[in-house]
Amino acid sequence: RNGGHLDPLLAPVNDFANDYEWLAGQEEVFPAVIFKGVALPKAEKRDLSGIRLHVGAVLFNNTTTEINRLLRSLESNAKGQEFSVHLWLWDNSPRPVNLQQISKNVANMQVEISLHPENVGFSRGHNCMMECAFQAGATYYLGLNPDGFLLSNALHNLLSFVVAKKRPVLVEMEAEPLTHPKWVHPISRVTDWVSGAAFILDREAFDRTHGFDPEFPMYCE
Repeated sequence: RNGGHLDPLLAPVNDFANDYEWLAGQEEVFPAVIFKGVALPKAEKRDLSGIRLHVGAVLFNNTTTEINRLLRSLESNAKGQEFSVHLWLWDNSPRPVNLQQISKNVANMQVEISLHPENVGFSRGHNCMMECAFQAGATYYLGLNPDGFLLSNALHNLLSFVVAKKRPVLVEMEAEPLTHPKWVHPISRVTDWVSGAAFILDREAFDRTHGFDPEFPMYCE
């Protein structure tokens, strides 16, 4: 790596896109990651009409800036798309923020809010939202950490990827500035485990896995 022999195989991003403090401090949606040096293949056009995407986020003492940033990134991703987006905010905070006021300005998706000041945990929150989503006819469930946000066109590329699989899927989205360190097959992208920070699955994958282990209240679910 130090000799530069791997550079043709890698897709380095601009320095500003790998700055955690810069990314975390953004109040507006980051428009795109600009790659340099490597021509990346374009996502193949897929028919995404009729897809019902349910998005769930478990909150705990998140700021209104973080929540607004996530909502704006979801809304911009949903605008003009042929798939529908339904967002459920599950708030475990002992003193919830005014989510009703936050959701008033969201136009391109449905927003549902539930308050759980007793803090039932990350695992149980997502498990409940996943079960309810698939019972309501969701095609896919996307779980997101509330302190992150989506880059532009992320939902379209993600759904194009999972639709192409044509089989039960559990997929982790890549994260900036640094994804979880783990083994990923360079061609098939198959991996041994999926992080709960940004994951998508269909009903059959949920039925097989039963979601997260509810005995873990946070991380390592």
